[in-house]
Amino acid sequence: MVSPVGPLTRVYLRRCGYGESEINKWNGGTRLLQDIGLVGDSAWDEFTRMHRDFGVDLTELEIDKYFPPELSGARLVVSFFGWTEFGKRLKERYPAVTLDMIETTLAAKKWKFE
Repeated sequence: MVSPVGPLTRVYLRRCGYGESEINKWNGGTRLLQDIGLVGDSAWDEFTRMHRDFGVDLTELEIDKYFPPELSGARLVVSFFGWTEFGKRLKERYPAVTLDMIETTLAAKKWKFE
């Protein structure tokens, strides 16, 4: 069974600027890159908000492992051609960060994933 978006994650997503109607379409298994399309500096900005607003320790987070860097060909393909087969395959090369992982991170106040 798919879990709903957790309460901490709901607050976090609202602070990142997502509307309630968007958040209601998602669940705990929703992936930031593959499903929402979060990439590059936008990903970094949202994780920075997690650190600043929620006091989360992100020293163990290797952001480029999970999201294409801002000035990369991969980021351009994912951003503009993510709907194509090539774009979808490229997104799948990155390990998923799910909303359940965000809930766990917010609760623990530390990134605990490899």
